[in-house]
Amino acid sequence: MVVRVLAICLAAALVLVPRVRAAAGVDASTTQPVPTADEILRELSTGGWRQRQDTLRRLVELGLDAQPILRELAGRDLDREARKNIELAARRIEEARLFGPTLVTVHAADAAPAEVFANLARQCAGPLPTWPDKLWDEPNWTKLTLDYDRRPFWDVMMELGKRLQVDYISSDPQEIRIARDSGHTPGGMCASGAFLVTADTMSFRMGMNVVVCVYGEPKVTITRAASFKLEQAEDDQGHPLLPQTSRRFWGRRFRTGSRQLSMLFQRPPEEVSRIGRLKGTLNVVIQTATDVWEVRDPASMSATTRMVDSVPVTIESFTASRTGGQGYELLITLPTGSSSRGTQDEISELIRKRMTVLDSNGRKLSLGMVDSRGTNDGAEITADFTPAPQPDGNRTGPPAKLIWDIPSETRECAVPFDFKSIPINDPFN
Repeated sequence: MVVRVLAICLAAALVLVPRVRAAAGVDASTTQPVPTADEILRELSTGGWRQRQDTLRRLVELGLDAQPILRELAGRDLDREARKNIELAARRIEEARLFGPTLVTVHAADAAPAEVFANLARQCAGPLPTWPDKLWDEPNWTKLTLDYDRRPFWDVMMELGKRLQVDYISSDPQEIRIARDSGHTPGGMCASGAFLVTADTMSFRMGMNVVVCVYGEPKVTITRAASFKLEQAEDDQGHPLLPQTSRRFWGRRFRTGSRQLSMLFQRPPEEVSRIGRLKGTLNVVIQTATDVWEVRDPASMSATTRMVDSVPVTIESFTASRTGGQGYELLITLPTGSSSRGTQDEISELIRKRMTVLDSNGRKLSLGMVDSRGTNDGAEITADFTPAPQPDGNRTGPPAKLIWDIPSETRECAVPFDFKSIPINDPFN
């Protein structure tokens, strides 16, 4: 059993968290000492409870560097206690890989932001897109001298955002996207493992709306929010915040593709200017395995249906634009019962982030507007694709292949948040 568990964990880590090579001018080496397999085995077999817990924690923190140790121990003839602890270590490493913070190491001297963020992208096992695409080619970026040693990813992003005066999260769509500072900072920010939770407030004449959003590190694909539990909500005077209706927020379950939670409270008294405490847990659904939906020659395809995160999704057609332009329109339908606003948002986001249309030479067409609407039979989602300009002055050819990476396995994860002193935005004062 332990060999199977270790093999699964190590294979997944090799695929999703590749080992880092330093970019020019940026050192990404780790300084944490790696124990030997004999040392680990001795501590797990003969140490007291506290020492075993400390050893398991050290293994989890090692991450990829624990792979050789686990491989060697998996091949040994272990006693029952050692085998149990090695299985536990493997499970915790897999949990940390999926849901724990990526520990970032960067030592940079007078490095360009493009180099630093390329290095971060390699360490966090996913892209760090910019807007516009060639943001780092713009002039007058500050050079960076950094000394990060196993710092959580979100802590690093917060600090770099301040130093470079850039935003690193986008509210529409909800994803990591680095852009020039928009001037808006969320009222509250809370890092929780591989997740960042933000909170904003807006009061109006009869109430107050609190919007909580969750973002994942690049290694994490959040498909939707599933439920939430609010444990504590009070103003800066210590008085409880009251829901606007009799429907309470505790333990509410829902489905939304936007990973955004809106809570309506009664308007606090005039002397209240901040939320003193907002604490709870947001459960999100994480994609843990991917399937590829491939359609060759999409312009001549017949309607085809597949399950996407338990939703029956039908690609109806991929046709030339009805406006007479050079583009194409993708039409997707969702049946009644699987066509809520949240489901539409989820599928629309999967199109934006996971769908690619290529010409016969493997060049990507540009994705434009993605729109959705309810119908008598469920819902329709449309996406526009247009020929993309190429460096030689030509454009991509007609669509030859549609590739869509869709969730084949998902897992629910609890993301705790605890905000303190969130300012209340009041446009009427």
